[in-house]
Amino acid sequence: MFFPILGPLFVIALGAGALMLALSLVLLARYRRSGRVTWPRLVVFAAGLLYSPLSAVLRRVGKSPQVLDLWVIDAANARMERRFARAGPVRLLVMPQCLRAGECRARLDPVEGYQCRRCGKCALGELGVAAERAGFRFFIVPGDRYAKRLARELGADAAIGVACPPELSSAM
Repeated sequence: MFFPILGPLFVIALGAGALMLALSLVLLARYRRSGRVTWPRLVVFAAGLLYSPLSAVLRRVGKSPQVLDLWVIDAANARMERRFARAGPVRLLVMPQCLRAGECRARLDPVEGYQCRRCGKCALGELGVAAERAGFRFFIVPGDRYAKRLARELGADAAIGVACPPELSSAM
């Protein structure tokens, strides 16, 4: 009794997946032409669900899959823009540790990340001062998991994270 239903359900699910993949490709093509994200919620959902097939299609047609990461980042930013503007006072600016100077002597604090000494060997010290002036708490962290934990533990109302596109896309 249960098995005769599986076939039609599978066909429906396969059709829905193919339709979502096609719609995602149309929206991605539109993004590539205009630089604007249409339907950001759908983009974030579809890219999360169909990242591998979308990436494979892009490679197959000779395009870099990095555009997929940029699309997801732009969509997530567009989706959160109004909420960010209305967010409460606990705001974070989180920078990756890979932007530190090679001779940086900042120590890694297990709770708050790298403690910048503002030595002037890189721009992170100046950025930290500007961020704090603008009302942000400034952090330099070793990875996205660290940043997520930090935001959760501090009860962040809003956060700006800086990272390379693949890492930022997966973190969003």
